Amino acid sequence: MGNPDFAVPSLDALINSRHHVVAVVTSPDKPQGRGRILSGLPVTKRASALGLKLIQPFSMNDPIFFNELLDINADIYVVVAFKILPQSIIQIPKFGSINLHPSYLPKYRGPAPIQHALINGENSTGITTFQLSKGVDTGNILLDAPLVIFPNDNSGNLSKRASFIGADLIFRTVNLMASGFDSGKPQDNNRVSYAPKINSSDQRIDWTRTNVEVKNKIRALSPYPGAYTKLGGRRLRVGKVSLSFHEFGTPANLAVVKKSSLIVRCGSGSVYIEELHPEGKKPMTARQFLAGAKLSEGDYFD
Repeated sequence: MGNPDFAVPSLDALINSRHHVVAVVTSPDKPQGRGRILSGLPVTKRASALGLKLIQPFSMNDPIFFNELLDINADIYVVVAFKILPQSIIQIPKFGSINLHPSYLPKYRGPAPIQHALINGENSTGITTFQLSKGVDTGNILLDAPLVIFPNDNSGNLSKRASFIGADLIFRTVNLMASGFDSGKPQDNNRVSYAPKINSSDQRIDWTRTNVEVKNKIRALSPYPGAYTKLGGRRLRVGKVSLSFHEFGTPANLAVVKKSSLIVRCGSGSVYIEELHPEGKKPMTARQFLAGAKLSEGDYFD
């Protein structure tokens, strides 16, 4: 059970295992693009290409969906980046239901663990397989693996790397469960922290923060949903920055260096903007932006 690109390597790992994938559950196709043509999600497309049975329920509480799950009689449910399952579904298979989560549980429970690890400036995190239970991300831990965070990682490339490490973890966990292992290790409730969904207010850059904190937020939200600021009332997404230690003006103050570099003052230090996406235009480099922008020393982002 899964939807996005993150789940595709896990599906491939199971296909290449000694186990038989009897069905793949994904969300229904949705209208995409200007033509609003129905298009499947990445897992849907991969499962279709492999000729696998697809189940695409509109609701997890649909009795028809429930009966279809009973009919396929799977031994285990593997869930990767999917919806929250009701307990009635979790307990159907004889080996239970397992999930993949990109953090060392119980740290960063919730929908955005990779983004919050980057926002907080972590230099490493982890990936965990665990048994699904009534609570969200609360079940017994089965296996885990480390995930190094490099200084220039963003959520896009870190998620991609995590998806392949996670696929290997899923492969090993399913083998473990098939061998009769069914207990796992309870999570330590004294170590719980949360990674809530990123909302629109989280996306706005606070230039009064340190340059390191500003960089961490930008890379955590790149490429999607994107961290933004405003210039002249128009939104501008910032895709990539590097650290600078120029001290000038006040936070959000801009400086142009030789018409090729754009520096923004932060609460402490400053950052070079390398990639940005002005509202209504295509993504571009700082040099391309400065070629068409009318900026002067002392301008501010707001």
